[in-house]
Amino acid sequence: MHQPIDHPWNDDFDFARFRQQVSEFGALLRTAPARDPRVFVWLLVNRLSRLYASGAQMPPYSPFMPDDVDEEPAESHESAVARWEARRIRVRSLANSLRSVIGEEDDSYFAVDFPGEATVSQYSLSLELAAILEDLEEAAAAWDAGNHDDAAWTWTIQFEEGGWGEGALSVLACLHHIGVERMSL
Repeated sequence: MHQPIDHPWNDDFDFARFRQQVSEFGALLRTAPARDPRVFVWLLVNRLSRLYASGAQMPPYSPFMPDDVDEEPAESHESAVARWEARRIRVRSLANSLRSVIGEEDDSYFAVDFPGEATVSQYSLSLELAAILEDLEEAAAAWDAGNHDDAAWTWTIQFEEGGWGEGALSVLACLHHIGVERMSL
């Protein structure tokens, strides 16, 4: 197939397949305590790198944009606060479960906050993984409800402008190091 314009994304990106990848990633994180830590790390590298590679192929627009776009009603402040509190509880709960498999000694890592600035911060691998899954599953819920435009836009924008994409790349470098150390390569 000849493309008249060379661009890095895939205009025929399969968002339904990406939704399946999100499910597989979520299932892996939720079953982490039942797995051998060494195997878990390499499975995690595999699943997260596939998600990241898929994100790099997403088009910078939603192919599901309806012709008749209506403004959505604004969420009340109370509803937004309750939603964020529920998110915080879910992320913290999953992070605690992941930390038990990853181990306290491997959970903390350092990363550059924003390239070009001399700011390095300490992060929690388990919290970052749980937050990535929460971002991905928020859009997956929209997908499952038939709001394909919202889901595609959310996955794309969170990949490109921080959120799950940036977090995944940072976490992958850390996981690679942990995996190599545990396997004594």
